[in-house]
Amino acid sequence: MASPISSASPNHRSEIEHQPLSSLRLALKIAAILILSLLLLIPLAMVQGIVAERQRLQGQVEASIAESAAGEQQLVGPILVVPYQLRAEPPAPAMRGGLRSNEPTLLKVIVPKTLHYDADIKVEPRQKGIYRALVYRQRATIKAKFALPAGLGISGGSEASARHVVIGEPYLTVAVSDARGFVRVPEMLWNGRALSVEAGTRVPAWASGVHAHVASQDMPIRGEALRGAALVADAVDGHVLEMKVDLMGTRALHLAPLAGAMTAQIRADWPHPSFSGRWLPIEKTIRDDGFVARWEVNRLANTNVASFGDASLMPQRLPALERIDIGMVEPLSVYLLVERAIKYGVLFIALTFVAFFVFESLKELAIHPLQYGFVGLALCVFFLLLLSLSEHLSFARAYVIATGGCLAIIGYYLAAVLRSTRRAIGFVIGMSALFTVLYAVLQAEDLALLMGSVLVFVCLAAVMIATRRVDWYAIATRRTNAPAGRAET
Repeated sequence: MASPISSASPNHRSEIEHQPLSSLRLALKIAAILILSLLLLIPLAMVQGIVAERQRLQGQVEASIAESAAGEQQLVGPILVVPYQLRAEPPAPAMRGGLRSNEPTLLKVIVPKTLHYDADIKVEPRQKGIYRALVYRQRATIKAKFALPAGLGISGGSEASARHVVIGEPYLTVAVSDARGFVRVPEMLWNGRALSVEAGTRVPAWASGVHAHVASQDMPIRGEALRGAALVADAVDGHVLEMKVDLMGTRALHLAPLAGAMTAQIRADWPHPSFSGRWLPIEKTIRDDGFVARWEVNRLANTNVASFGDASLMPQRLPALERIDIGMVEPLSVYLLVERAIKYGVLFIALTFVAFFVFESLKELAIHPLQYGFVGLALCVFFLLLLSLSEHLSFARAYVIATGGCLAIIGYYLAAVLRSTRRAIGFVIGMSALFTVLYAVLQAEDLALLMGSVLVFVCLAAVMIATRRVDWYAIATRRTNAPAGRAET
């Protein structure tokens, strides 16, 4: 009885012999495509390195503009500072109220009982070459009401070691991060009387800012208040400070509430604010032409007063004040968009290669790995074009031009590779849809990850559904024995 192998027809034996060889060739083809995909990560990484370099240059330009104008501004105050000295002997009448330079001076800080901050901010982009930074100018009106505690809250010590208190000339101070940001000298009205504003804060912890001395007639401390273990001056409620500040800065404004109760209202013509810090606005309205935001900070929620305002000795270093932070940002900067697009570059290349492989397998049309590589390099060049064009044009126009150029050369090339203009047009239409989806993903700042995940899932599901009935072994055998396909029009 003849064996099954010996009785098989010659054509069947040839098919059995060719099947392992065809499967090996198919495996080698897949391995070559995978290796090529990994190699294409190198040009993508190079483009991403260029993006990182341009981002560093952007940061240097912002720092340079801040150096020429002013940096981020933190505004602290206004506060009332009362310098005083403790002495063992009572001061002579002629020396009453005068401080000695050879004795240590303490600083008593009195924070406002209520503080209202009202500001209008204008944002102006400053260009330096192809880079720019956001510079703002705020015009603020500050109204503070001070309640002076009995004896200004200063104690001379215990009854057993009674000491005498000598009070110096009190002054109001406002600190900022960069005094160069003052467009003009701030205006101060204390109980309706104009004060002479001088440079510096006269506070060791703060180098930048302004101060103004308060006239003695505006501080009702009786002569007997300068003697004894504790000051006995009457408590006074109702001192009012009105102040106008015209301040310039870059990127962000920080407010450190130092008051029993603070309210702030800020209006700006920039539609992309970033609210952070210890307190968020209780109300905000963001429109295409700007935003309006309002804050309320009460004494129970404000630890600044407890940790700073009750001190009798001003620390030499600035305490860690809790702040309200208002940033002027560009939410979708050019470099952030390009960097985000490059992260989808691997997905683009993978989807294109999968489409090629499925197409050539189903249509029995061989595409050389080198031809895969040229199409992959064209996709890598797309991201480089997008980066270079977006530095001179709007991102939307740069994206359209880069996409059009990339699809044009890929379509022209595929018309010859696929031996069909119609097939090439079909691939270009599919890639156009992919580029359109990518643009939508890039613009959706909050939904980018969700949309990208859905895109990957949909593409994978489409490939799996399209190839669910494919016999890859049979395809491999047919590709080995089939002659080269004919060109189509």
